Amino acid sequence: MLASSGTGAFGPAASCALAPSGGAQATCGLTFAPSLAGLQTITASYGGDSTHRSSSATTTLQVGVTHSNAWVAAKPIFNKKAGTATLVATFPGPGTLVLAGSGVKRQSKRVTQAGKVRLTIRPSTKTAKTLERRGSATVKVTLTYTPTGGRPRARTVKLTLRLAH
Repeated sequence: MLASSGTGAFGPAASCALAPSGGAQATCGLTFAPSLAGLQTITASYGGDSTHRSSSATTTLQVGVTHSNAWVAAKPIFNKKAGTATLVATFPGPGTLVLAGSGVKRQSKRVTQAGKVRLTIRPSTKTAKTLERRGSATVKVTLTYTPTGGRPRARTVKLTLRLAH
């Protein structure tokens, strides 16, 4: 029988049949899927039979927090007077946001809580000169969000910035 001090589920059940593994040993394998982060104590026990004594063992497992890196961005809003675009994205929690790419000024921003963040995509000096000459310039923007304690997720898009003369 298996038990945990925290919340979670054993799979496929909380008990299993012992299988010989060589010599005077037997094994039983299960998985434990914790539902909360923190310290978990897992206890395995065998009730014994006419041949073998009962026994038990305990182990401690530190379950880390999983930080979501999923985020959603709305369509950019273009400002033809300034030759910029504004991007509004929704993030699941605290982390770091980096906007970089070809033809844009790099910027980073700390996300302090879940919610919407507004970023203005500004052309690099070279792209700004192209905008002045031609009235439009295509840029490649990569937005990378790294949740605190989590893995980064990046998305890249091509945008055409326009400047009204």
